[in-house]
Amino acid sequence: MISAEIAGKQVKRMFQMRGYPKGEPEALKELVKALQISASEDQAKALVSSFVEQATSESQCPLPGDIRKAVKSMQEESRPDPLCQKCEDGWVIRTRAGYSGATRCSCWAPRPAAAWDRVPLPGQPGYFEDDKRTAEMLRASEVKL
Repeated sequence: MISAEIAGKQVKRMFQMRGYPKGEPEALKELVKALQISASEDQAKALVSSFVEQATSESQCPLPGDIRKAVKSMQEESRPDPLCQKCEDGWVIRTRAGYSGATRCSCWAPRPAAAWDRVPLPGQPGYFEDDKRTAEMLRASEVKL
C-alpha cells in the first residue's frame, strides 16, 4: 500500500482526461484511496501511465472501481507450478504412522492469474494426467508484468 501523498501525485497526472473531478475534493479523495492499494509507487505510476498514454480526446477519467480493478489485475497471486514433478495441484500428500496429510509444495510462487486459470487442474474437463504439453505451452506464453 502506498501513501496518500504518492497516490495523489499520480492521480493529478490524469487531470486532462474528461470527467476528472476538478474542484471536487471528495471525488479526488476516492480516486486517491483507490490507487493507494498499489503495491508500490512504481506500480501506481505504471498504472496511471497506462491510463494517460492510452487516453484520447474522448477518454473518461477512470472511476475508483476501475482503478481498483486495474491494480488488482497487476498484482500476481502465489500459485503452484503447473509443471511441478513433486505435486499436481500444489500439495504433497505425506503418510506417517498410518496418518496422511497434505503439505504445501515448494513450487508455489507469484504467477499471473490469467495464465494459471487456463491450465486445467485434475478433475476438470481438459485435464490429461500424462499430457503436460498444454501446461508447457501456456507457461511459455505467460505475460510478464
